[in-house]
Amino acid sequence: MIARRTRREQRAAPEPEPPAPAPAAPGGELTPASVLALQQGAGNAAVGRLLQRHEDHGTAVAEPEAGPAAAPAAPAAGQAAAEAIAAETVTRIDTQIQEMAKDKDNATVRNTAGLFAGASPRLRFTPMTPRSDSETIRTARGQTAGSVVYFFTGTTQPALGATPGTPPAGTLEKRPTVVGTIQGDTVVIRGQSGGAWRTPEDLKGTLIHEGSHILLKSYGEHPGTSTDASSFDRYKDEFRAYFVEQFGSYAETKDLDKRAAKIKRHLVGDSLADTRGYPLLRTAYWTPPVDNPFRVAVDAHKRPDGFNLTNSIRLDRLFTALDAAAADPSQVDEAMVHITRLTPAEREEAKAATLVKAKTDALGADDAKRIRAALDAPTHKDYTGRLNPSGSGRIARLYEEIARGGGQRTRDAYDALKPEERGELQLNPGTMVFVDHNALEPRRRACVYAMLVGRSSTQYEAMENFLDECFFTHIGTYGDPPAGLPDELRAAVRKLTFYGRLSLYRSVEDARKEWVDSLPAVVSKPLLAILRGDADP
Repeated sequence: MIARRTRREQRAAPEPEPPAPAPAAPGGELTPASVLALQQGAGNAAVGRLLQRHEDHGTAVAEPEAGPAAAPAAPAAGQAAAEAIAAETVTRIDTQIQEMAKDKDNATVRNTAGLFAGASPRLRFTPMTPRSDSETIRTARGQTAGSVVYFFTGTTQPALGATPGTPPAGTLEKRPTVVGTIQGDTVVIRGQSGGAWRTPEDLKGTLIHEGSHILLKSYGEHPGTSTDASSFDRYKDEFRAYFVEQFGSYAETKDLDKRAAKIKRHLVGDSLADTRGYPLLRTAYWTPPVDNPFRVAVDAHKRPDGFNLTNSIRLDRLFTALDAAAADPSQVDEAMVHITRLTPAEREEAKAATLVKAKTDALGADDAKRIRAALDAPTHKDYTGRLNPSGSGRIARLYEEIARGGGQRTRDAYDALKPEERGELQLNPGTMVFVDHNALEPRRRACVYAMLVGRSSTQYEAMENFLDECFFTHIGTYGDPPAGLPDELRAAVRKLTFYGRLSLYRSVEDARKEWVDSLPAVVSKPLLAILRGDADP
């Protein structure tokens, strides 16, 4: 969650200190009745501690307890203006997401826009706007002036009931400086702050910041964030979100050590008595002794951690696919496809990610080997630049089908290529390296090679038939040993193109050794001469 001030405000006056934490209400429920009861029994300070704990996780004020229906209060004079702000907030955020999608220089900015795109977006957003009767609610609850603001989400302000101290369901109670929070997979974002519209860069930064929170939570990383607002997990979660924002003073600090120091100061302040920072984190950091474990951990934490630091929808989908594959081995093929869609930088991140390693290790040994081999393909431009230089969607689909592993679908994808695209791949070293990393089973790899270098999907079947004849010849040695190269085997090898035979000899040696070299010498010797081009079939 983001609490923001302008730079001028940051220099002129410290942020008002929110109350410190306290245990939740009985049963963990935050209801108007429990809040009022706590006010009466323990005072406003205790109420503030309770509310902050819930606020830290973006929790809305719960629905009022069941009771007689109250007549709705008359709309406040400023309700129309508040709803107009909410509607304009939606328009402005939509505009910024469209601008973010066009950013050619910053992957995190562009990626974040992608999270909100499409008919079924990974993330959604909704405006949070101060209620026109926020002060009425605050006064009825006996809370200190300036301590909290009550927000509605969406573009319609729900009517206030007859009891001002009981806000409508879904009302958010937040610190006045809060400009963003999360609810499930929704970013809740404020359009105006301090009576002025937030800048486009500020809105973009909030989308990135809160999007990072949502993704990290969905991966199950930093779990203490949800259970303990003073935990090191919480610190790392907030540190990461500020570090990757891409806009504002933190992003402008190019020296990463200095950026880390600025974010740390924002989170824990300069002393226990400071009003800067997140109160729970500040208290945990500055409470003696000076070498308390939390402080030592914070001082050593200078870079963001966790999976998917760039808010990539592609990395997010890989995580989802690996999760599905752990429960259903047939889904490993889909995880392989998602690896082909990663950018080189994303593949490097996935390869190094502890989370991906844990998910991969949960698969069977053969499946884990497939995933690791695909992630381990080169990422330098000499390789990636050759894979699909024309940017063809047909070539991209072929790579996906090679990774997926289905023979017929691979042949169909190859048949869809244009003649010039087949030529582009025929002796392409990048394509061959891709096949080596994504088609581990020797027999299938030999078939893919034959198809590519032979420029025809029929060569895939020709290689399958040839290897079958090798197998049948080998079985025959247990009866009558062949006196020479069988006619059926000679006919099968003739159906392979010269390059197809050579690819088996030189490029798929493990398949050649298994099916050809193991044959009796009277068969393997002349057959190997044919494969390497020293003899005519």
